[in-house]
Amino acid sequence: MMELVHLTLVNWHSFTVEDIPVSGHVGFLGENASGKSTILDMIQVVLTGASGRYMNLNPVAGENRRRSGPRRTVQGYCLGARGEGDFRREACLTYVTISFRDVDGVKPDLTVGLAMEARKTQPAETILGRFVVRGKILKTTDFLREREGRQEFAQWEEVRQALERECGSGFVTIATAPRITSGNICVTWFHDDRRQLPETPPRLQKRL
Repeated sequence: MMELVHLTLVNWHSFTVEDIPVSGHVGFLGENASGKSTILDMIQVVLTGASGRYMNLNPVAGENRRRSGPRRTVQGYCLGARGEGDFRREACLTYVTISFRDVDGVKPDLTVGLAMEARKTQPAETILGRFVVRGKILKTTDFLREREGRQEFAQWEEVRQALERECGSGFVTIATAPRITSGNICVTWFHDDRRQLPETPPRLQKRL
């Protein structure tokens, strides 16, 4: 059985650079606007490949689900929206990943993630890459680079090339959003037909 063990957030709402180790049964507790939905929505966004067809992001803290109420968006999460037209970031690169480990130690570690770019001047975020990494738990250091004594966010092409060198065929980018079936959130990650996965594409499953 694959168990959730790590969350990585880079430029996701109020989290600039955050690694969250997870083990066993986990609950997110806190007051309104403390970041519970921020983390849960991040997991949802990764599992759905940021597909608007499947996502159902939480309403803003303190609001109900009426249609006219303010709604969170992926772009708002990337830019760190604080209110109407008020953002923590004017533009940014965002990386979010969730990682799993086989409790029996038989299957390799598995990380699923998204690379995105968002700008305040654009109507929506841009998906730079949907990816699966087999055999590695990705952390924030995989998305950061040291340049002239400063820590900067790595460009997606840098990250992609580095993972291809390190993981080889264990690193796969996905051209389209995953397909989700009803009943369970069953995410099947598809790959470009020109590339071969080492085994059957991983199926991630979380019961509703």
